[in-house]
Amino acid sequence: MDFLISIKKRDMDLKHILFRLYSDLLSLPNHDESEVWNLDVWEILLDNAIEAAEKCELDKRWIQVDLIGKGCTFQLKVKNASVELPRKSG
Repeated sequence: MDFLISIKKRDMDLKHILFRLYSDLLSLPNHDESEVWNLDVWEILLDNAIEAAEKCELDKRWIQVDLIGKGCTFQLKVKNASVELPRKSG
């Protein structure tokens, strides 16, 4: 997980995207690492956020990731700057 965030952070720095990470690690549940840290999903989420933020003006590019424990589970929020609202289907 640390390696993936480091790689994506370097990509964000090159694209002038401000990155904020909030993690309350002490409140995260103890699970098998493969259950919580599905790196493919994390990578897709971060790539999508980078792609959207990159379309914004230089001084308006940002991504925020919040990882918070909630009882036996955890809550992940990925927020990012965007020039357009997300499209909804269905």
